[in-house]
Amino acid sequence: MAFLIGAAVSYVSFFGWRRLTGAIGPGGQTRFAWLFVARNFILLGAAWVIIKFLGPNAVAGAIGLFVATAAIILEIIYELIYAS
Repeated sequence: MAFLIGAAVSYVSFFGWRRLTGAIGPGGQTRFAWLFVARNFILLGAAWVIIKFLGPNAVAGAIGLFVATAAIILEIIYELIYAS
């Protein structure tokens, strides 16, 4: 269960970071950047409560957080091999 929660947080975080980089670029909305930061603090607080009171397996949760990183690395390898 902890792995699935970590993977879900990783998935949502990836799209949040993608939107953040678009927001701080030219023509972006700075309002979204502040909402993103506030949302991350709320998520950190929720994660602390879950870990403190439910005690999930920390290793499985940490591995789940690296799902997006592993997907990016696999995509880079795929593009290096099959790029034309």
